Amino acid sequence: MNKRISIFLTAIILAATLFVGCNSQNSPSENAGETVAPAITATEPETEAPTEDPLAGKTAEDFVSPDREYEASYSSGMILHGGAANSSETTLCRLPQLSADLPAAAPINQEIHDKFDQTFDEYTTLEEEFIPVNWIDYRCYLNSSVLSLIIESRTTNTPNSFFYVYNVNVISGETLSNNEVISRSTVSSDEAYEMLSGVIETKYEDISVSEEMIEGAKSRTLDSDNLKSAQFYFNEDGKLAAAYRYEWFAGAADYGDIGILDAEMEKTDSSKENENSESQADEPTESLTEAAEEQTDAPEESDYSAYLGTWKYVFDNDGQLDEDHAMVTAVTFNSINGTTANITIFKGNISKVCEIDVTAEIIGGKIDFSYEKDGWMNSGHGTITLNGDSIHLYAEVDSFGKNARMGLVCDDDLTR
Repeated sequence: MNKRISIFLTAIILAATLFVGCNSQNSPSENAGETVAPAITATEPETEAPTEDPLAGKTAEDFVSPDREYEASYSSGMILHGGAANSSETTLCRLPQLSADLPAAAPINQEIHDKFDQTFDEYTTLEEEFIPVNWIDYRCYLNSSVLSLIIESRTTNTPNSFFYVYNVNVISGETLSNNEVISRSTVSSDEAYEMLSGVIETKYEDISVSEEMIEGAKSRTLDSDNLKSAQFYFNEDGKLAAAYRYEWFAGAADYGDIGILDAEMEKTDSSKENENSESQADEPTESLTEAAEEQTDAPEESDYSAYLGTWKYVFDNDGQLDEDHAMVTAVTFNSINGTTANITIFKGNISKVCEIDVTAEIIGGKIDFSYEKDGWMNSGHGTITLNGDSIHLYAEVDSFGKNARMGLVCDDDLTR
């Protein structure tokens, strides 16, 4: 009897065990009252597609093309492109134009026409005889986003060239100043001008003329006004170059040349520059307003009278120029009535002087001015920034007079 009961109990236990096991397989979500989390599928993190370089495959010729060109042959002693006298030469006279896609194109193209249309017309009517006439051509280079256009004008019977340089950022479409071009190189502005001085000095080595003549021509070439009139750009090798004027001992006396400096363009990514340009354009108006409202280091209006008197900067090329030939830049505040200032700006030495008188408003510690005549019939513009114990004068010439030997070109700090 006991044996039958034992077998019966064992059968019940086995049946219960099988029932529980089957039930657990059919209802996993009810197992111990716990919810089973769904499986997570691993995904690779998203990667941003590389920004397309807007200048990929572009060359300078995509932005500059001939607007007018004329080819002709001349003889009878013409000296073209450095050729020998009494030789026959064929030369191509070209006027360039910038692509209309660039915002800076319209004013630059108009300036080119204003300067050279008459010269080009005279060239195309020249007959095959010895009549000195200006020849015009250009070269252009694209380094990263910097487009450099160099126009050369030269009289056909002399090797004396005049250079006109235009630098444009082809991404932003804006023109670039000398300092903006230099800032994209591997050297500072001071270092660039020191290098240019070194290039110029080599011109006066081993010359068979008197030492007095050499030193006189060299000192006049190295004066501050002449150096600051140099026009910087990047050449076909990405090297920083400068078109400058130098004084010689015969002929035209004043000549033009190109100096290649030991400096290169800093490596930049034009696609990133494009992003920066777009992000700056998309900045909200509020940020621009806030920037405009920021206080400057200039004194308050009631303190502007502290600037009365003369502020100076003297360039003597590290002592190489004597007192007579050192170039002095001076700004004299003759009167200040509220925010209206009457100012005399002077630049010169014993041999050359330019001077202007301007009346302008002080706005936010800055004075923007323009002028029509500086003694050499030049016109230009500039800015004076008031910095407390110093002032900064930036000035450039917009148009040189016909016989100008100098101009008010400056980017210096002046002190008492």
